[in-house]
Amino acid sequence: MTLPYAFEKQVALVAVRRACALTSSVFNRLVKNETLTKGDKSPVTVGDYSAQAVVNTILGRAFPADPIVGEEDAAEMRQESNSELKNRIIALANEALTAPLGPGETSDWGLGPGQERTPEELMDAIDRGGDQGGRTGRRWTLDPIDGTKGFLRGGQYAVCLALIVDGQVVLGLIGCPNLPVKSDEPDGRKGCIFVVVKGQGAEQVTLSGDRSVPLTIPPVVPGTLNFLESVEAAHADLAFNNRISELLNITRAPARMDSQAKYGCLARGDGGAYLRMPTGTGYREKIWDHASGSLLVEECGGVITDSRGKSLDFGLGRSLGENYGFIAAGKDVHGQVLAAVQQALAETTLLFVGFILAVLYVARAISSRFQSTKASLEQRGITLSRDGVSLKTEGRFDRDAYLDATQRGLVKALGAATVGSESHKHAFLPPADERQKHVFGVSLRRSHGNDERGEGH
Repeated sequence: MTLPYAFEKQVALVAVRRACALTSSVFNRLVKNETLTKGDKSPVTVGDYSAQAVVNTILGRAFPADPIVGEEDAAEMRQESNSELKNRIIALANEALTAPLGPGETSDWGLGPGQERTPEELMDAIDRGGDQGGRTGRRWTLDPIDGTKGFLRGGQYAVCLALIVDGQVVLGLIGCPNLPVKSDEPDGRKGCIFVVVKGQGAEQVTLSGDRSVPLTIPPVVPGTLNFLESVEAAHADLAFNNRISELLNITRAPARMDSQAKYGCLARGDGGAYLRMPTGTGYREKIWDHASGSLLVEECGGVITDSRGKSLDFGLGRSLGENYGFIAAGKDVHGQVLAAVQQALAETTLLFVGFILAVLYVARAISSRFQSTKASLEQRGITLSRDGVSLKTEGRFDRDAYLDATQRGLVKALGAATVGSESHKHAFLPPADERQKHVFGVSLRRSHGNDERGEGH
């Protein structure tokens, strides 16, 4: 009896394996040997587009009716100004597609010698990734290079492919070309793919396909819990993660790496929990960044929720909507981590509210002091307004002497209201030649009726 999604799994494994080989080739040729410059749009662009062209070509031949939610489209590559970059992408994609057939591969999927595609066919394949997602039907989601900075560093990145049916992830693959096959042999053989099917468990296979290991998240030994985190501070709130470590009395340093490789490491026991809190409330996570990883955690006996304890919703479109923050861990520790996260979020909210109240208090105090000073000035015949300073006086006076006296009076009044320091009050004095023009940014307007009488403005 054939298991559900067996054919999809076979095709997806071939697609991810070929994409991993392609991206590794891009790194070795264009990053390691530094033959591509920033003016060429960087190796990430070449790797992203060429890998998506390969995967989408294979999926299009095997499942022509299935839409794909991808990260890239070919609009930019179709521009004449990008012809050189486009040619490089086409050459790399065709090189990957026409490589000799391997185990489990067939020419029916557009693979093998003689299966070269035209530039237009490859651009169309890239554009197949424009589906908007949704609650019904089946669709694939692809991230051809997840963890672009890790890719450029020669660190961890992943080729991530998942099948979503009616809003539920049913198949997921995470290809990690640079991840050690055995976690206890960091300098040993590298390159593995995490494969998971809903209801059928998960496994780790080598890129060559010669070794397969079933996966289960092991229980966390007390005192050994540590976090798997992103490398880049822009991708996750690392300071917030430090607070969670304090609340849980975690002393082990976090393991930091890019991409969904973190999900794979969690699944095989390389870390106790994966915590990803965004740096801002407006960011919306994309479904291709978590589809494969979320199913992998669940099928390995773990739990994944957002920071509010809600399940991730892959039926909303291209993003995960209101899911905010992600916590993935074994069943034995997920509840503890979630409680600590919610406590830290409550603390952050209290600090924010306290700050706002403090700002309002200071603003009210300044406003009150200003009104008091304004009233005092009005008793002396001086009125402050948006139009400047209005003054009323009787008799004749020396205008220069009046301006000088007004300057000193305002310095004393407003300086006491805002600074309260004799040294600071003098620091606000404008140059002598400016005193007849402005007092604290307020114009002293000449009377329109009589230059020597202060009646009117």
